[in-house]
Amino acid sequence: MPSSIISQNTPQPLDTDQSVVALLLIFVIIVLVSGVLALFLIVRSRLRRNIPKVTKPKPELPDAWEESGRRMQTPPRDDDDPDDGDDEDDDDDDGEPTPPVPVVPETSASI
Repeated sequence: MPSSIISQNTPQPLDTDQSVVALLLIFVIIVLVSGVLALFLIVRSRLRRNIPKVTKPKPELPDAWEESGRRMQTPPRDDDDPDDGDDEDDDDDDGEPTPPVPVVPETSASI
């Protein structure tokens, strides 16, 4: 009895016809799998669906300077003098305009 089990489990050598058929079957399976994969890739690249993307609304960010100005408590002015009505011209140039500052240093050296 044990000898019959051992003889059933031992591999039998394949003859040449069976080995050629096995190699041909493996080749056909590889070609079919690669063909199906190529077909899926081609169909996927050619037939794209136009699915609209969900756009999230951008969060509205507050202006930092405006927010800090709103939160800041301004101290009272020190120079609140009701008698002084001449606050329009604080500089002492007798109303003459300030000359423009030259942009190029060579211009300022020639003046």
